[in-house]
Amino acid sequence: MGYYLCPRCGSKDSFVGNELVSGSESLGSVGMVNSEGAYVQRNQGSRLRHKQVEVVKCRDCGEILGDQNWRYTPEEIAQQEKARAEREARQKELDAQSRKETRIAIIGICLFLVLYGIGWGALVIYEDFKKAKLAAKLEAEQRAEEVKKREIEAERIEAARKKAKQDALDALIAQEANRLEIAEQKEDLRQEWALLPPGKKFIYTYNDGDPKTDISKVYLNQPEEVLTKAFGETVKKHHENSFAYYLFRGIPIKMSPLINRVNGLAIHPATGLPINPNGSSSLSLINGLAIDSATGLPIDPNASSSFSLINRYTVVFKMKLNTESKWVVAGLESASFPVEFVHPSEFNAPTQSANPPRETP
Repeated sequence: MGYYLCPRCGSKDSFVGNELVSGSESLGSVGMVNSEGAYVQRNQGSRLRHKQVEVVKCRDCGEILGDQNWRYTPEEIAQQEKARAEREARQKELDAQSRKETRIAIIGICLFLVLYGIGWGALVIYEDFKKAKLAAKLEAEQRAEEVKKREIEAERIEAARKKAKQDALDALIAQEANRLEIAEQKEDLRQEWALLPPGKKFIYTYNDGDPKTDISKVYLNQPEEVLTKAFGETVKKHHENSFAYYLFRGIPIKMSPLINRVNGLAIHPATGLPINPNGSSSLSLINGLAIDSATGLPIDPNASSSFSLINRYTVVFKMKLNTESKWVVAGLESASFPVEFVHPSEFNAPTQSANPPRETP
């Protein structure tokens, strides 16, 4: 067992005894506030007190000994060394265990982080896969829609091509039908032309004074038979006093370009109606026909340049009895407005009469 070693005399003999120890004890302080408001503190002082304590003393010299004077025996030192070695070994084991646990924890954390990273990467890859799959689906739908649009456009183009082809075929059919119809009309016209009396194949003029073409001059003093031979049977006959009036229809007349003027106004030679006097550039309408204000003649709306129209008029001849009691032409009573329009090309037939049919007086 250990012992106390006296630093004064070197004795190892010690005992435990009592010692009276003196010490001062503060009595505290007193504070107060004076009349001027200042805080004043005053110490109460201290007092001496005595305390009896247990101490270790050297038996030989009475020196008070403390923990610093304690000495261990070799056995205790060996035990302490052994205990220290055990403590150090235990501490090493604890440190090793702690390091092992720390390594395990670090490895676990690293493994967790790795697994977490793998999981997160897998989730990201899965999300990217889903996005790529969705994008591929959308792209496939877009391609399908584009293919459908192209098919619809191809169908539309094919339908338009078929329609254009059908329209072209219909146009050709219509053109051929029109050609056949025109041919039939021309054939009908030729047949009708062949059946016309000779007087209706000649183009007459009106009030131009030409005895060879003026309808009012050509048949003067011609007998009734000449008129019926030239124009066919009269449509209507009317007798009044010593005169008769014979009406014929469909006689081709080209109006004279000469214009009568009444009170300064241009008068149409066939209708007797005023004509617009504002120059050749202006037109007036008479009975629905455009009239050249300069010439007083109808203008062909289908021609590139204006020319006088040829119309089939209704003509009334005034008849009188001659010395032989035969009805002869005394003059032209009237040439009323045309019954139908006749284009000059109608008179280009080879059978057109060069001269009006009449008897030479």
